Amino acid sequence: MQSTDLFINLAHAMTALYFWEFGLSIGYDWDCFTGKRSLRYPVIFYLLNRYCLLGALVALTVYMDGPATVNCRSSVLAFQILGNSALGFSTAILSIRMVVISADSPIIVISLCGAMIGQWSLLLHGVIIAASRLGEGCVIDDVRHEILVAISVYTMVLDLIVLVLTAVVTHNGSAPRSRLAALIMTDGLIYFIIVFLAHMAVTLCTTLDGRPAISVTANVPAMVISTVASCRVIRNLSSHSNCAENS
Repeated sequence: MQSTDLFINLAHAMTALYFWEFGLSIGYDWDCFTGKRSLRYPVIFYLLNRYCLLGALVALTVYMDGPATVNCRSSVLAFQILGNSALGFSTAILSIRMVVISADSPIIVISLCGAMIGQWSLLLHGVIIAASRLGEGCVIDDVRHEILVAISVYTMVLDLIVLVLTAVVTHNGSAPRSRLAALIMTDGLIYFIIVFLAHMAVTLCTTLDGRPAISVTANVPAMVISTVASCRVIRNLSSHSNCAENS
């Protein structure tokens, strides 16, 4: 029970952290919605990533702290669908960026697109629907542990592949783009390290402790960290582009 409470408190802390981060960067979203920034497809994935996770954390909060009238199954289902979508969009942001800079290499483009489809297949198969009410709280009755572990491992491997491809492509880029290449590589490396550690923690928790509640709440830090890191990559690139246009 103590470990379950620990993970629930961690989920609360990560939810608060994301709400804080969301509030700090809401100005960028406003610029996108009001037309001050063009809605290119990386920005569309950026917005989908942010708002899917926002909805997932709201659903999780309702599940953990909602009144007795809350439908447990619906809140858990909403959390899992939106949360898994946020994980998919986080990886897609970096993968699509790699597709763009490797547009002249069909093999890389087709391989990355196939890998992203594979990830989304796992994410959709990992949806949890077995939840019920016990007393005044909600209880997750069943979880597909092997799918959760597969999602974490697959995401780590895919992120590693994208990082390696980014390093190769940017290293072979032209000199005038060296500053942009350095930014892309630095952001990609930082993102990979942070997200790799988050997913490694999920894998260990899910493997070592099979309780459904821990398996679900252990995913919250990975979802939050992945989204925050990938969205910061987009904002950093946008800032670099604005500086380049103004110079």
